[in-house]
Amino acid sequence: MLLALLLLTQAGDPPAVGDTVWMRRVLTVPGGMSVRPRPIASNAVLEPLGPPEVASSGREITIRYPVVFWRPGIHRVEMPAVIVVRGDGFSDTLAPAITNVEIRSVLPAGAKQDSLKPAPPAEAVARSTPSPIPLTLLVVLAVASMLPLHWWWRRRGKTAPVVAMASPRGLKAAEIAAWVDAGELHAAADAYTRLLGEGAPGSDPSVQALIGRLHEARYGALGQDEMLALCRDAARAAGG
Repeated sequence: MLLALLLLTQAGDPPAVGDTVWMRRVLTVPGGMSVRPRPIASNAVLEPLGPPEVASSGREITIRYPVVFWRPGIHRVEMPAVIVVRGDGFSDTLAPAITNVEIRSVLPAGAKQDSLKPAPPAEAVARSTPSPIPLTLLVVLAVASMLPLHWWWRRRGKTAPVVAMASPRGLKAAEIAAWVDAGELHAAADAYTRLLGEGAPGSDPSVQALIGRLHEARYGALGQDEMLALCRDAARAAGG
């Protein structure tokens, strides 16, 4: 098996500290073979930026290693071994290769690190303190806008007059009718029951039936309209 190895380095100006450097290893292999590269190990000078990339063109396979260097100078880098696999599954390992990479400094030419003057201190960043004034104004405006609505809601329409509730005993039909007008239908039914029971003759079956209906209505589940009709019947029977 014939393997031709070619190491390529970047042409032109050398990369600087912190730049992304693509180190390439080119292999020429017989047809039907593939490679499995290993990543470059990191150290105090070099740091890999990702897994190696493999590209093939005919019998030529290119392996690229993205790395970054943290120190200037000429560095001796060991490119890791490569596993070569034939079509029948047989594998072989290509030994590591050594190459030199030149990295230039990002400092001005001729300047030493300990001779550079430090940059002047930056101004402190002012911290803003949230003011309670906007929130206070918002609350005041909200309350001020709700007051007219609250006043309108309280004043919408005239409420029914409050009728002083007295004991049903001794009430007149006109007084009980005021309860009906105020919507106190159950109280009015109770009062009409007592009023008709005290004043109506016991021989009148229609009045006795009305008293029975009023008595049941006080504890029944009649609707508002049915209660109102029953109270009006009782008012007519009481002469109101």
